[in-house]
Amino acid sequence: MIVLFYLLSLFIFPYLMIQTNDHLILLWVFLSPLISFAFVFIFVAFHIPFFSFLKVNPHHFYINYLNQQMIMLFNHVFLRMKTTISGEIPKIHQQVIYSNHTSYTDALCVLEKVQMPMAFTPKVSILKVPFIGIWIQLLGSFPIDRINPRKTLENMVLAIQVVKNGQSMLMFPEGTIRDRYSNDVENIKAGAFKLVSKAQAQLTLIKISGDIDIRKKIPFYPVNRNIDVIATYSYDEIKDIPTKELSLMMMNQINQFKEHKDQ
Repeated sequence: MIVLFYLLSLFIFPYLMIQTNDHLILLWVFLSPLISFAFVFIFVAFHIPFFSFLKVNPHHFYINYLNQQMIMLFNHVFLRMKTTISGEIPKIHQQVIYSNHTSYTDALCVLEKVQMPMAFTPKVSILKVPFIGIWIQLLGSFPIDRINPRKTLENMVLAIQVVKNGQSMLMFPEGTIRDRYSNDVENIKAGAFKLVSKAQAQLTLIKISGDIDIRKKIPFYPVNRNIDVIATYSYDEIKDIPTKELSLMMMNQINQFKEHKDQ
């Protein structure tokens, strides 16, 4: 629906401009993708106060439908990002997906390919962005506050309950983008794996590769990303493994996986 709405706006607005001034159509040719996306974004943002007031569950199908549509539109129209996935992420809602972190678009490419309700772990500063911050919270995301570890711990308690209630969570256990030119994990945080153990959820391990320095390619060149599903572990398989040992085991598996060459 959102994508169709966007495509229709590409044709409706030029027609209205022609009726006003013929010369405006030339301006629209260059600005149409941006203006149409802004129009669709306003349409989606209009829903946010209602969702907040009604306290809709993060895994509500309509919230996640809008989220999927907007992400797909943003990825393909503005980022020109094509993502391929090797393997299959299980259609189990109560799971935590752990990945390496090489680009600010990592969450976007995974969210597009995982066709089910899923939250992620943004920096707390993103929550200050108008509308987007509220939307991220509606999804049940787990914001990371590097300045205030106590607040991060409080957010994790909430995230545990979100996962238990049937919402998948995407986590980057490195905590930050350490080396933009390597797909390997260098310094993993063991505390990130407390989420999967406390929520008694399935652990899914993936590796993202492809165009790492995306900033130099957008908006003129297409971007190609790859997602490899390395392994999945049930709660029973990992419940007795200490979090530090589990984190090192996952880091080694990501680094040893070489299906796609680093770029």
